[in-house]
Amino acid sequence: MQMTFTTNINGQVLFNWWNVKSPAQYAVSCVGIFVLAFLFEALSEFRAAYNKRILAASRADPLLGKVQSHSSPRDAAEHAASLEVRIVRTLLHMVQLTFSYFIMLIAMTYNVGYFMCIVGGAGAGYFAFAKVRAASSEVASCCSHSDVVAQFD
Repeated sequence: MQMTFTTNINGQVLFNWWNVKSPAQYAVSCVGIFVLAFLFEALSEFRAAYNKRILAASRADPLLGKVQSHSSPRDAAEHAASLEVRIVRTLLHMVQLTFSYFIMLIAMTYNVGYFMCIVGGAGAGYFAFAKVRAASSEVASCCSHSDVVAQFD
C-alpha cells in the first residue's frame, strides 16, 4: 500500500466498479469527490438545524405531544428524545458517518487531486452554510460585541 502522495490518475476509488483509467474519468471522479465533501458539510448543518428545530418546537408547540409551551426543560428534552425523533437523528448520523468514512478512505488513496477535491468541497460547503450557521447560532451575552466594547469603555 502506498503511503506517500501521488499524482497518478489511474487507480481504484472505494469500489471495484469505480476504476479510473482515463483523464476524463479522473475529472468526473474529482467532481464527484468534491460534491461528496460539499454534501458532508450540508448534512452536518442540516443535522444541527434539525436538532435545534426539534428542541425549539418541543418547547413551543403543545400539539407535538405532552410538551406545553410553559413546560420545563426536562419535558422538552423528553420530547426531543421521543422514538420518532431518535430514529431520524440516528439515520442522519449514520448517513453522515458513512460520508465521513468514504471521505477518509478516498483521502487514504494519497492522490493529490482527490485530496484537494476533499478539502475544496468541504471548504466550499462550510462557506456556503457558514452564513446559515452564524445566523442560527445564539451568542451568549457575555460574548456579544456590544458587551465586550462596553467592558473597555
